[in-house]
Amino acid sequence: MVAHTLLSANFPYYYAANIHTGQLTDRYDADPTANGFFHRFYDNQEQVSNSLPLVLPYLYALCDRSNLRLDALLRVRAFLSLPTGNTHNGFPHIDIPNLSEYKTALVYVAGNDGDTILYREQYQHGEMLPDPSSLTEECRVTPIPNSGLVFDGYQFHTGLLPVTSKVRLVLNYNFTVNAEPDVFVSPATEVAEPLPE
Repeated sequence: MVAHTLLSANFPYYYAANIHTGQLTDRYDADPTANGFFHRFYDNQEQVSNSLPLVLPYLYALCDRSNLRLDALLRVRAFLSLPTGNTHNGFPHIDIPNLSEYKTALVYVAGNDGDTILYREQYQHGEMLPDPSSLTEECRVTPIPNSGLVFDGYQFHTGLLPVTSKVRLVLNYNFTVNAEPDVFVSPATEVAEPLPE
């Protein structure tokens, strides 16, 4: 049901020459592989889309499976990418620079390619965002619709464009947690089991 709604003709998306944030905007705006479409559900401590209740259960399920206690939402967005016939090495970034500790979660809604790359390196306050060739790849996650992962918000990551799928649709959550559990195995190297619709 969620995928059907988010891919319906009546669901609004907005074009961005660069769907990444921060310093990446200056660096990659002219790159034709950096564009895409987005929908904001929650931002700047307020709900900006009536569809927010539709996508929150995914985050609750991921937090539950990762043994995390959700504290506060920071931002919830959807990113829709189309194949362009071009490939790229990705645009390593973090979603919210210069913010205290937070988590990032991704849920794959549609598309079976356009890997997410997670890098070993983490962002340090005030540093320039790096060139992909300077980073060490930790893992790649190939999209499986109705699955997701959670990782540290300061871990550099990037999403690649789809090549064989007509669309790559990902939900992106940034949030804080109350406290780390005594035992936390990062799901960054594993895709969660399919999430219930």
